[in-house]
Amino acid sequence: MAKTINDVRRVPVEHLSLSVRALNALRKANVRTLGELTAKKQIDISTMKSVGKNTIQDIVDKLAAVGLHLEMDELDWIEWAIAHVEWINKTDWIIARQTF
Repeated sequence: MAKTINDVRRVPVEHLSLSVRALNALRKANVRTLGELTAKKQIDISTMKSVGKNTIQDIVDKLAAVGLHLEMDELDWIEWAIAHVEWINKTDWIIARQTF
């Protein structure tokens, strides 16, 4: 189970249960983690080989299912953590309710 924001960012994209086409496209583009994926713009995803509107929608939907989205910046990650934090350690965010 992920414990910090950075742990969540390092979660492999395979944990989103994406379609095989989406996973293959992300692998070919060297997008391996949630942090790498959520940093992408939709236009970046759409220009990947073998990615069409259905694949983009699959990615967007699976990210949304866990409260994430494309183009996340640091503030977005902090807001995400606040929404998913059970309690906060003084030195680190502890993610208790989100399972990856």
